[in-house]
Amino acid sequence: MNSPLAKKFIIVFSVVITVVIAAVVIAFSTGNTKYPVLSDPNGIFYERVDDSDNVLYSITNEELYENFKSKDGLQQLLLLVDKTLLEDTFSSITDDEIAERIKLMTYGTSDDTEIAELTPEKKVELEAEYETNMILSGYHGIESEYAMLALAREKTARQMILDSGDITDLKTATEFLTNTWDDIRALRIRYMSSSDAAEALRERKLLTYGVSSLRRYNGYNFKMESLLDPDNDLVEAYQTIQTYYFDDNQNILDLNDNILYSSGTGNLYTDEDDVEYTLDGATGNLLDEDLEVVIESDKILTSKTAAETYKELHTTYYTVTKTDPFDEDERARVLNENDQVVYTVDKNGKIYDDHDTDITSTTTLYVNKVYTPIEKISRVSLFNSSELTDQEILTDFIDMYNEVYGLYRPALPTAATIAELAALDDDYLSFNYDDVKASSSGLATYMFRTLDLTDDSLECYSPTPKSYPGQNDTAHYLVFKLTQPEKFAAHTQMLDNIVSQIVIPTTIGGNITLMTKGWYNSSIAWTSSNSTVLTGTGVFNAPQVDTELDLTYRINLSGYIRSGKITVNCLANGDTVEVDVPDDEEISFKTMLNDDTLYNTLSEKLADSMLQGSTGTTNLSKYLFKFREEYGFKILDHWLARTYKKSFSDYDAETKGDKEVVATLSGKPGLTTPIDITADDLFEYATSKNSALYLMFASLHKELLYATTYYTDSFGTQMDFYKNKSQRMSDLLTYVDSIKDYYGYLQSVYQQNPMYGTFPYDSFLEYIYFEHNGAKSESDLIRDAVTSNLQSFMIDDSMDTFDLLELVYPSIVENYTNYFSLNVVHLLILVDFDEDGAPDDYYDYLDSLEDDNKLDAYETLKAAFYQEINDYLADEDNSFNSLVSTYRSAAYDDETWGAYKKNGFMLLTQDLNIKDSSDENTTHALHYSGEYGVKDSYVPEFVNALIDLYTEYNLPQNLDKEELVSSLVDTVNGNHIIQVTKPTDFARPSAQFSETDPLNPEFSDGVENTSDIPTIEQIRLYARYYFLDQLYDLTAVDAEEKYNIVVPKIPATLRNKLAVFSEDIVAEVYTMGTLNIYHADRLLNGQFPDNDYVTRTEAELLQLFTNTKNAYYQTMYEKYETEDQE
Repeated sequence: MNSPLAKKFIIVFSVVITVVIAAVVIAFSTGNTKYPVLSDPNGIFYERVDDSDNVLYSITNEELYENFKSKDGLQQLLLLVDKTLLEDTFSSITDDEIAERIKLMTYGTSDDTEIAELTPEKKVELEAEYETNMILSGYHGIESEYAMLALAREKTARQMILDSGDITDLKTATEFLTNTWDDIRALRIRYMSSSDAAEALRERKLLTYGVSSLRRYNGYNFKMESLLDPDNDLVEAYQTIQTYYFDDNQNILDLNDNILYSSGTGNLYTDEDDVEYTLDGATGNLLDEDLEVVIESDKILTSKTAAETYKELHTTYYTVTKTDPFDEDERARVLNENDQVVYTVDKNGKIYDDHDTDITSTTTLYVNKVYTPIEKISRVSLFNSSELTDQEILTDFIDMYNEVYGLYRPALPTAATIAELAALDDDYLSFNYDDVKASSSGLATYMFRTLDLTDDSLECYSPTPKSYPGQNDTAHYLVFKLTQPEKFAAHTQMLDNIVSQIVIPTTIGGNITLMTKGWYNSSIAWTSSNSTVLTGTGVFNAPQVDTELDLTYRINLSGYIRSGKITVNCLANGDTVEVDVPDDEEISFKTMLNDDTLYNTLSEKLADSMLQGSTGTTNLSKYLFKFREEYGFKILDHWLARTYKKSFSDYDAETKGDKEVVATLSGKPGLTTPIDITADDLFEYATSKNSALYLMFASLHKELLYATTYYTDSFGTQMDFYKNKSQRMSDLLTYVDSIKDYYGYLQSVYQQNPMYGTFPYDSFLEYIYFEHNGAKSESDLIRDAVTSNLQSFMIDDSMDTFDLLELVYPSIVENYTNYFSLNVVHLLILVDFDEDGAPDDYYDYLDSLEDDNKLDAYETLKAAFYQEINDYLADEDNSFNSLVSTYRSAAYDDETWGAYKKNGFMLLTQDLNIKDSSDENTTHALHYSGEYGVKDSYVPEFVNALIDLYTEYNLPQNLDKEELVSSLVDTVNGNHIIQVTKPTDFARPSAQFSETDPLNPEFSDGVENTSDIPTIEQIRLYARYYFLDQLYDLTAVDAEEKYNIVVPKIPATLRNKLAVFSEDIVAEVYTMGTLNIYHADRLLNGQFPDNDYVTRTEAELLQLFTNTKNAYYQTMYEKYETEDQE
């Protein structure tokens, strides 16, 4: 390259952008506000040269500084400020911490085991992505500096959180109450459905009593549990007579005191229907009109007592028994007091005498004790079930556990005690709170908190199956908790403290105030035993007489409940007797805990959690803002200050500015001397990392105008934008006017709608700065509009420069070759042995079976399971959904499905069609590529199976079938059975096309194609059309003449077909990433004059262009390269 002194300047800024009077211009000083500038603004940072070393244009320090500042200035300023403030923190960061952070940034984890499990291909992919990120962020080669700054920021923010008081005593208490648990030992059984779990309990004759315990079903039920014999024993069966008595008016009553027959004149009686009866004077019998005896005289007694006594004397009681209470076919035996069988009762309730004669319709025997299958028991009572000890229930739980897990976990000793199980060396019985919570927070709360071994009123086991489903299952759990490490009962003491503050008047004559909030942010709800007089909200309604009632409070402290009653006297007349309400200071959790080490650990855990998850970045920024504020951080650059305020509304962005200083600090840790950060400091810091990227942004407009013919091709030779009369320029100027109009519209909207709050912009200039790429004037808007228009041409040129269409064409052919359009439902056979709610890695599972020499047995079992599934689905009334429901509900001893459940096989089904983004009731079929393509989101095995199914569906013998179903398809998730049907766009579009009249072609050269597969010529035409369609309204009349363009002529139907295979790829090509590749490559033809701001050599600076180009290329196009292309 020639010496800079000898180069010829061929451009002397011939393009003058005239700013009309209406345009808004920002000077470097407006009023009293100064804008910091570089000490050498006019120095040349970069010169773009042609092949003859003529300078096409140059980028001054000021141009680069102002451009980078509008796009990344605040970010770089904050990095520089934090680097300055955190110098002392850097020394506390170890090399190991930096290495761990770099691993985390590279692989998404710093766990060496997890990294080792990555495939070689995935590791290479992640490492390449990390390198790209480091190049574009300017830390390539100095990755440790980036890691150190990130760690220092986090450490500082963490300490700020701890020092700020934002981790309150109450938050620490809540963390202790809800999320702090030592490991427990428990026997946990997962079932696939509620019916599955319920059946397991029924098989062991276990029933839930109330909601709190399990009891053993006795096999029988009582129709009336209030039916007692004279000894107050529950009656099992009896025979008796019905007796009656006369009242004082000679009416005849039953033993329930109901008047059945009313006395009339003489011996006449009438019933409720006015039917007449006669009391026979000779016999004393009650006769109907046919002189038939209705009630015999000996059964009508003179008093109720006499009637009851007579009835009891004529009642016979029996016992009812079976040899096996659960043998439905065995008849129940009815025994008299001598244990002789006098009757038998079959399962249908028919009664037989001792001659085996059916006397059901004639006997007076009432059987109260009925042997009933457990499935028909709707109510569990003390009479139809027996109490069990914890050991008896544990034995049943062990039996259920071994039934569910016995084929793939160590079996538990059937007669083990709680202590023996707790001491057993079995990891499956150990549970860590955080691990369980990661799978199901509800299940973790239930196991560690709800099942509370310190509460004697609670059982140590699940009295009913608990629903804690995973992402794709309906899991229910039974848990028997074996151990619970001792934990400070903070909730008990806190509830005691809350109760001590509940004081209300006990003599009440008017409305009273009932406290609804207690210490520790607890809530208190009240109910009244007589809400007519005094409601649970304290509203009083004077009773007729003084009335006592109970007010019951219910305290809720982070889910811990305490209830209590206060008896009060509500006066008919009189005033409330006031009481002294305590005003004690809340006793802190820290005081109660009395363990500073644990307390601090809890606080630090909370601080860490605030810097993680979805709110982590926000909180990190928030506390770094406070940290900078502590050291008097002040931005003196108007626009950077306004940008900072956009993120931190508390920041005071008002500033008079400075000629040199961008920001100031009152000091830093260990130093009270003020620190100034000048424009020079910021410029040097930012450009020292990746000046190439900033130069690409800053030079783009000049590159498009001075180094290409794009402008004259699009807009003509008039270089004054406001005098240019081309249609395209007119459109752009109209666009700029629309921005001004929209700003006015926004102002009016805010004025007319106060609910929107304060208008967010102080001026039109501020609006365009924040909403339009850092524009500071109207001339910036039109300049950016021209740049945006022209950059599309550079992208278009890059197609030929880098043969991009040739590069991506094989992928377009692949999209054609692998095309499918299918409605897809699948059934998945999976295993989830770690019970985290997600399928285990199927290939790892196979490897483990092979290691244990169990693979052959597994394959045999899987084949049998597959056959059972096919047999079930052969019934046209059955479906994947009904299969999954049937399977999940089946018992573990089920004849068809039990063996597979015992081996851990699970089933799920999903409709995989994609929901429409705007209408959730509309779904779209799966495609190989395009908007609803799955080639990059589904595992390859599944995609290949869809390709094969589509090919099979197109065979002549299958075209009329309603559906096709695959054989088993193995993926990392398990074994799939895929069911597909045809959508409306089932047929693969063909790119075949021929002119109607080849001698007089109607369409562009290259559109014809004798093959169904798109040709490269067709793709070039389509890409060109796509490009122009992004810039111009091609539907406009005379669009070519209007915009001075040539539009490829492609039949609309063919264009739509080509779009199916190529639109997503072509759209990806026409992006800024492609522009950056080409622009960086062009800027290599340039030079860097000596510059005091630059410490790198020219070779190093040019290498940054290459690195940046390669980074973008790798991100966008490496996936298209084959070994031959490489």
